[in-house]
Amino acid sequence: QLATTLGYIYLCLVAGVVVALSVGSITPLIDTIKIFDLIAFRTFNAIFQSFIISLIYSLIVLWFFGITSGQQFMRYWMFNWLSVCWLGIMVVMFVFIFGLYFNFFLTIFAAFLLAGATIQLSLELSSRFFRYGYGLPLYNILNGGRHLLFGSHSRFGINIAALIIYLFVFWVVVIITATYSMKKQEQKILEKRKQQKAPRKNESDGPQ
Repeated sequence: QLATTLGYIYLCLVAGVVVALSVGSITPLIDTIKIFDLIAFRTFNAIFQSFIISLIYSLIVLWFFGITSGQQFMRYWMFNWLSVCWLGIMVVMFVFIFGLYFNFFLTIFAAFLLAGATIQLSLELSSRFFRYGYGLPLYNILNGGRHLLFGSHSRFGINIAALIIYLFVFWVVVIITATYSMKKQEQKILEKRKQQKAPRKNESDGPQ
């Protein structure tokens, strides 16, 4: 339970911190680099960061839970890589959509995910209300991780397919919202520069 519940919750927190730092680091470059290049860089950077974070997490689980099979470790690592990619994209989406208020809405969404993620009780034994969790990514992450670690009964193929679909949909939303947000910021920067240049021009045109 520790590796498949609290572990993924901590992964979400780490992904949130890393994403926030990454988004803040590229903001000053909006007016100097093309938006398409920034989005491409951000995408590849997120994939690489997810690769490293998932490797560290998988090695920790390997140490504590004694995974002896190299094949099992590689499958677990690749699954965690996919999971962290989705977590990162999710945080980026909330950052670009809600701006400074993303923490508030992300917390609500996280609570919604956790309620239907079979942390304490399986959905079959839970109230029917919580069975919406079957269609949520966190449910598929937890059950996929349990299957790889403990060999529990799971529709592992469905878990992976659901995560890939969510990842693709969120990625498309992020591209649209990021493009709109960056263009808006770029316009603000250009307007500020024009306002700063205007007084200087007036001073140079004044009486000598």
